[in-house]
This record gives sequence, structure tokens and C-alpha cells, in this order.
Amino acid sequence: MAGYYLSQRLTPYERMMNEERGLGMADPRAEIHEKVQQAGIPLIQENDYQIVENGLVGTGTFGKVYKGKYDDDEVAVKEIQMGRKVKLTDHQIREIQIHGLLPGHKNVASLLAVSIGKNLRMICNFIDGRSLDEIIFEEDEIPKLLKPVQIPAHEEPYVALQIAEGVAHLHDCGIIHRDLKPENVMVDTKRHAYICDLGTAKVEQHNNLSVIESMIKPGSPIFLAPECSVDGLDADYSSDIWSLGCTLAELFAREEIWETEDIEFELKRNLKDRKEPDGLKDVREPFNSLVRKLLSYDPKNRITAFDAVRELQKTFDWKKYEQYKDLTSKPGFRKRRALSAPN
Repeated sequence: MAGYYLSQRLTPYERMMNEERGLGMADPRAEIHEKVQQAGIPLIQENDYQIVENGLVGTGTFGKVYKGKYDDDEVAVKEIQMGRKVKLTDHQIREIQIHGLLPGHKNVASLLAVSIGKNLRMICNFIDGRSLDEIIFEEDEIPKLLKPVQIPAHEEPYVALQIAEGVAHLHDCGIIHRDLKPENVMVDTKRHAYICDLGTAKVEQHNNLSVIESMIKPGSPIFLAPECSVDGLDADYSSDIWSLGCTLAELFAREEIWETEDIEFELKRNLKDRKEPDGLKDVREPFNSLVRKLLSYDPKNRITAFDAVRELQKTFDWKKYEQYKDLTSKPGFRKRRALSAPN
């Protein structure tokens, strides 16, 4: 792989930035450069990868996403604007740090490398698909470079299993996602599922992982566990399980987990009164029983992600899914042991 630290080879633009810093002109690139080095993510030059012509595939809160090529693999290039007066948010720095701690997994989107030039570019594995939210609610507009994705009812358990496996992997590594929802799950044309967006994640003490404290508020209100939404507690593994239950309920029911649009009052009242989520009634068996175990109002009674994986494995014929068994060899996954957390 072409990764090496920026200090070993600088572009003219980056040398200019160093000179400006020497004159006392602060630049946020110095901070992100240090954070990337600490995280152990490969730093690469702009000529180490390419963005394909007319390669824009999406825009978001933090920037644009392009289709590109890196090490002969298709990649997604997430571009985030920077400048001397534009400071990266905690969310963006946190995402890089978490990826530095996380060994590669077939159901978690990978950060392969970072490029620091005029803007920050995060090189990720390319997922030719759509978010689970877009699939469930059949959003019509699809970027030209992406293919439409549908999930037939008989393949819903396979997608659900992968989401649970991704959450189990995060928890096994001591990582709490804190914002699990259909919008943060990507599904490609072969129905491979990937958990995305680790920018609000939190790391607990676990094996050789150190604690990274996060001041970012956890979760989207609709998918936030009641102990977090009502009682104001910080998210933990069990609150991730509630969010997993909401996500799987929407997958199986193809309905919103809560019908209310009044998040500030009605949703919190529903949670405080321990009302059954609206979408649960449309989840068929045997998945209804499973989702209920994830959506217990008592965090201590929720099953773990590992339990969810085991239950989902019992729900369909594995012989029919032989083609999906070996996904770890798929190009674009950066396999690396977990590192110590940055200071």
C-alpha cells in the first residue's frame, strides 16, 4: 500500500502551509496531521489516488463524496473543506481516531487512508449501494454512479444478521456506536451491509484500547434509547442494542419505528410511559420476538449483539446463502490490529 507519513514527503502546497505556520499563521492541517499520525491511518499524497471524471456520488453535512481509485481498487473519497479559518469538528476527528483503533470487519465500512491537501480527503472502501433508510422508504433519486438496491423479504434476515454482526464487532472492540440507525447502514447490490459513520462513537476500556472521552451528544432522537433520551444518561452497549432494535424493526416492517413527528414532547412522553414502539406491530415472526428482546425498556433485560447474531442465524437456511460466506477477502478492507488510543 502507498501509505506513508506526510512528514516524509511534502507537496509544494504543504510546504507553503509549513512556512505560514512558521510565521505564526495557524492552520488546522497541523492538528489533523497530528491526529492522523496518532491514529495510525496511512497518510497519502494526492497523486496516490484518483477521482473519476464526473465522480460525485453524494453530498452531506460535512462535505462531498466522490468515486475514485486507490491501489487498483474502487474507493469512496470523502472531501471535507478546510482552511486556516475552518476548523475540523470533533465529529470528523473522532471518526479518524476510531477507525485507527478498529480492526477491519466485513460489516463495518473502512477508512483506508487520509490525504491532506487544500482539503481533507478520507479514502474509504467504495460501497455500490444506498443507505438502508433510502431502501426502506424507497427514495427515488439515485446518483448516476450508484446502482439501485432492493432487499426482498426473504433476504431481510441476511441483512439484519450482518448489521448485528457489525455491532457485535464494534462492541467486541470496546466501541459504542451511539448513532446506529438505517441512515448509517449502507447496503450494496449484493445485499452486503456495512455500518458507517463512527463520528459520534465512544471507546470504553477494553483489552489494549484506551478510553477516548467524547463531548459529542449521542444519537438521533428517534433511535435513542429511553435511558439516554428521558434520563439523560450517556450511551453504552445496551443503548446501542435499543438502536439496533429500532433499525431492525424498520427493516422488517418497512415502517417508521415511531409515527410521531413531535420529538421534543410526544416521543419523550412515549418513552417515559414505556409505550410500545409503533412500528413493532408490523414486524413478522420470528423476528418480532427477537426485536422485542432488543427493545426492552430495562437495559439490563436487553440481549447482546452476539445473542442477536445467534438468533438470526437460526432463522433461515444457510445453504441458500453459501455465496455470501467468504466476504473478508473482498478488496478494500484494511486489516490491522487495534492500536493504542491517541492522547
